[in-house]
Amino acid sequence: MQSSNGIITKMIDHLKPFEDMKSKTTGILALIVTITTYIWVIGVILDVISKGPVETFDQALIYVSNPDPLYYVNYINVSLLTIFTTMMFAGIYEYFKRSLQIWATIGIVFVPIYCTLNLIAYLSQITIMPRVLALTEIIEYQSTAKLLAGLLVQNWDGSAISVINLLAYALLGIPSIIFGWAMLKLVRLWTIAGLLLGLSGLGSIIALIGTLMQNSTLASVTLISGFLYAVALIFITIVFLKSPKTVRF
Repeated sequence: MQSSNGIITKMIDHLKPFEDMKSKTTGILALIVTITTYIWVIGVILDVISKGPVETFDQALIYVSNPDPLYYVNYINVSLLTIFTTMMFAGIYEYFKRSLQIWATIGIVFVPIYCTLNLIAYLSQITIMPRVLALTEIIEYQSTAKLLAGLLVQNWDGSAISVINLLAYALLGIPSIIFGWAMLKLVRLWTIAGLLLGLSGLGSIIALIGTLMQNSTLASVTLISGFLYAVALIFITIVFLKSPKTVRF
């Protein structure tokens, strides 16, 4: 008669292929997030080169009034990025839910909120914005429509939608810190991934606080946070695509 330890060991052995499959699925999602993130970065750089930075209300109106193909490509891409990021974090939650328990649940509840806010911020640029701009052609609505359009510009720091965008990333910062902390408990590449992910999450929260306090120095931390996150994605992709035996040496 087999001992209870032997039965448990066999059950764990049977589950290993499923665990590896879930890990690799998360790795594939992380790879997609990595690719779409770098496409977004390149798109933003090309946009700034061709149109210049958006620093004033008038520049914001000019920017959204003359959308080119790159404008639509960027916002469609970043909307897909938001969806795939949500899926990736669901995979990370699945991987750590046993070890983190309640903390994994606390972390994952913020991800759907991030997804909703970010989709509003990004999709509004190609769905709501054209309708608002159309109202600027009607004389009686012109002044109100222009004000509303300015407040809806995602890439202008003075708009309301940019604050919603920063709030979304600050909320994503919470699971980033939690899951980053969990990765720090593992080894080698996991530790690097966890450190970068956790610091990027902390940076997103600091950037939101800086924006709310109208502190430009703290608000600019969002650039550092974005850089750390972009690098973290590379390591997250690697550790999840590799099997645990390969990674945990």
